[in-house]
Amino acid sequence: VAFCRREASPDAGGGAYDAVRELKRAYASALAALRLPPVRSLAAVLLTCKAAFGCADAVTQLRAVELGLPREDVALLAPPLLLAAIALPLLAARRTAGPRPLGAFVSGFALRLALNPATHVV
Repeated sequence: VAFCRREASPDAGGGAYDAVRELKRAYASALAALRLPPVRSLAAVLLTCKAAFGCADAVTQLRAVELGLPREDVALLAPPLLLAAIALPLLAARRTAGPRPLGAFVSGFALRLALNPATHVV
């Protein structure tokens, strides 16, 4: 591609005017994508999920320290959790491709919602 295509010289275009026009086009494209019904439903599901578990996620580490787990051990959990956060979407890619891409998320959400009270009793 580098040998076949030539780049336009900086003086050939409209300069800042072209950059502003391209930026407006990019934002218009992003807004058009946000207006799509599937994107809206995904945003509603994700915002609902974060609202339901936000407090529980924030309090979990504090509760572990309160129950006697040293802060160093809590800090040592961060790298494995980061690896899991990277690996799990790769493993879930097979289940999310198909006619019901949110099916795995909804079933996992229901399971987490059911187990959330149990984690705070322990």
